[in-house]
Amino acid sequence: MSVLECFKEVLLGREGICQAPRPNRADQMMREVNKAAAMIDMMMDEIGQKLVIDGAVEAFLGRDPGEALKQEVVDSIVRDHLEELGEVFLYVLDAFSAAASEKGDPETAGLMGRIKAAVLQQISARLPIEMQVLNAVLLCKSSGDRVEVVRKAAEGKEAGLPKCEPHRLQLAVSQLLDDMEEKEAIPDRKLLARLCLVREELQNELLNQAFGQGQGAKAAQELEENMRLLNQLLPTYVAAFVKDLISVGSSERRSSLIKAAFVEDPSMDSRAKVETDPRAWVRPGRFLACVQLTQQELQRRSDKSGTPPPASVMERLEAIRRESLLTLQDIAGEHDANG
Repeated sequence: MSVLECFKEVLLGREGICQAPRPNRADQMMREVNKAAAMIDMMMDEIGQKLVIDGAVEAFLGRDPGEALKQEVVDSIVRDHLEELGEVFLYVLDAFSAAASEKGDPETAGLMGRIKAAVLQQISARLPIEMQVLNAVLLCKSSGDRVEVVRKAAEGKEAGLPKCEPHRLQLAVSQLLDDMEEKEAIPDRKLLARLCLVREELQNELLNQAFGQGQGAKAAQELEENMRLLNQLLPTYVAAFVKDLISVGSSERRSSLIKAAFVEDPSMDSRAKVETDPRAWVRPGRFLACVQLTQQELQRRSDKSGTPPPASVMERLEAIRRESLLTLQDIAGEHDANG
């Protein structure tokens, strides 16, 4: 899933065709699937008819229609119907395309691929600037490349990349993370992991910029205040999990527990025993925020009392943070030791 698909999903308030629908959602979901299927059939028919007509015109004029005509037709049909596409359109389109491939019909599968690319391209053109930059950031395969894109966007001198300040991008990433982690099922763990890494990188970039401008203390204070506001939204279950990890001495064991929490949700049968509200489950974005908040709170108490914070606890929290980032790199398919 690209950030464009995810953002469209957030805009539409979609809960995910890939999850087991709750009883009161099943009928509505089926209606959405049927609507998407009918739209795909109609678009394929319209594309086929327009290709025949336009192709005949091109042939009459002695010109080879080629691939350019096919792309123009697809773009035109998608543009005509973009406002009518439902919540699950792209997912049903992917399912249809996979079925066509399995049946040995690469031409149909290829045409559906063109439709999907046209939908995402036209959605991209309507996205806020922050989301356009974020999409470019998420296409990068390493932390260093992502930071470079962020800096180029801040300068506003890169062709095809709109100007966007890092703090605006950070707000967009945080909002997208919150929206994804509110969902009962995470449709793309790899994307979620990469978003978490991007947020960490943006925080570091903002602090580095501030220190370079002699405003490091102010930036650090603002970040701490923002984290305190976030603390009011964090479920107690996440804080309890962090507390449990502090008592685990083995780094390997902690990493195993962290990865299990990041990639697995309680099964449907056991959710009632754990928590019925998905916001209480451990999600990587909230988990990292909780670790950082715990570090800040211990340091705040230390500054107030004049007594150094427990070194062993602070070291353990920093180890948990590093292990979490390495786990996210693994989930995201990255192995950048400098990330």
